[in-house]
Amino acid sequence: LLRTLSTQLPSLMYVLLAAAPSFLPAPRTPACGRVGLSPRGSACAFFGPAQYVDPLAPKGLEQFAGSMTSRVWYLPPDKSDWAALLFCARHEAIRHELLRLERLVPVLQYKDKADPAFDALEELHANYCDAAIRFTHQLEEEALWPAIGEVLEVPADIQERTTVGGTYRTPVQWAESDYEELREAFASHNVNTIRQVLPAFAEKAGSLMEEQERRLAALLRESGRGPEWGEQLQAKLDEFAAAHPFGATMQQLSVGAAQPTKLRECVGPASGGGEAAAARAALLQRVTGESAVVA
Repeated sequence: LLRTLSTQLPSLMYVLLAAAPSFLPAPRTPACGRVGLSPRGSACAFFGPAQYVDPLAPKGLEQFAGSMTSRVWYLPPDKSDWAALLFCARHEAIRHELLRLERLVPVLQYKDKADPAFDALEELHANYCDAAIRFTHQLEEEALWPAIGEVLEVPADIQERTTVGGTYRTPVQWAESDYEELREAFASHNVNTIRQVLPAFAEKAGSLMEEQERRLAALLRESGRGPEWGEQLQAKLDEFAAAHPFGATMQQLSVGAAQPTKLRECVGPASGGGEAAAARAALLQRVTGESAVVA
């Protein structure tokens, strides 16, 4: 018996180790746009469609250190870090929307292209993820960069949205085609097509945000200006948002994304009574067929 065990044990261990990654929890690596953010990981390929877990659900962010999705800030900045707070909540909101899309796609794995759930997913992308990123880019170009530029120069690559961060080894610049490629992927109602496009889009968007979090926030801190300047910059952003059709929705998304962490103490109240979150929850229910925990 001992001789049999000694000869068979290595083979048995190899089989167990090879199978383990499909069933072990996802690693607690703060990331945005990487394959496998769905809590069930690759196991869904064997056990049917994945169960959707919203980023604001009790277990929604458990795989992220400190519940922050940024690869720069593992824990939320405190109120004294005025430079980080210019970006933090808005970036978290965008990453949450990208996470929602990534986690919803496996839910539709076995559905027909004509299923109304695909229309709801397409609408969810257009109304929240796409709209939030477009709003943020416009806010940066028309309000944030000019306001910062009165005191110090914003690095050209950040203004031009060129990144070598994340997985990129050569400079990659954001373009209108990035939006269009993802929009067409969702319009195709093809899960495989979406899976080919969405992770790269999310990684690129995440890398651009992290360049601001890592480099631009540091430049602001080192500028010699204090919290008073931060308040002036934030006032410029608030003024722009107040005049923009998506401004109130973006604020609601930012407040919602801040709730799982102490970041909620640093974000002002949302206007509008939460209509954006309620409308998004209705779309999520149309995709999943069940109520989703959102805020």
